[in-house]
Amino acid sequence: MGTFDGTLEGKEYKVEVTCSNLDQGDFQFRSDKTDIDDTNGDGIIIYGTQNQGRFLLTLTDHGTTYSASNIQKFARSLNGAEGEGLLYVDGQADVPYVRFSVDCG
Repeated sequence: MGTFDGTLEGKEYKVEVTCSNLDQGDFQFRSDKTDIDDTNGDGIIIYGTQNQGRFLLTLTDHGTTYSASNIQKFARSLNGAEGEGLLYVDGQADVPYVRFSVDCG
């Protein structure tokens, strides 16, 4: 288990995540069993995955989904990753900025 720490629109998130493939090119983490269902009932779904040098992040907070198909700044470390960039909100013109780190332990 690991931890996602992030800030989005002034709100702080500290959410337990499961990491996989940390030492491979397809690193990913998720807060729930799937990337679309709130299986742990906390109202938050976080999913991140690295693919072909790009990093996709989706964060759903009580029904509002923020996502980006390519986070502008992303770097992996020995135990996790960190990144920052713009996230798009489904159905809105807002483009909030997110900063996050993932510690996979």
